[in-house]
Amino acid sequence: MDHVIRRPQRTLTPEEHETVRGTALLNFQGGLIMGIIDPVPNPSPMSEDEGAWVREQVWPEFMTEIDRKYPFGFWRWSMCERGTCWNCLAKRCDLCTVICTIPARWSR
Repeated sequence: MDHVIRRPQRTLTPEEHETVRGTALLNFQGGLIMGIIDPVPNPSPMSEDEGAWVREQVWPEFMTEIDRKYPFGFWRWSMCERGTCWNCLAKRCDLCTVICTIPARWSR
């Protein structure tokens, strides 16, 4: 038997909303499907400046090219940090593409 963990939800700030509005439509739709338009970050051991350095100096070009197309990045989010997918926003959580399922024995 599986235990379903629903995605965390949050409301974008006005500044974040403006960032999202500048996203190309195809990337916006993809971000909605994956739940990375409103990510809910976990505390990071790296500062934002350290993360930016890693993205600029360590990541291969294809990763930075893809990451730049999404308002809050593409490669930065684990499944537990992804926000609400567009099916959940439409109140169709039964069609959610990003729900994590964990075997019941793990949740004890």
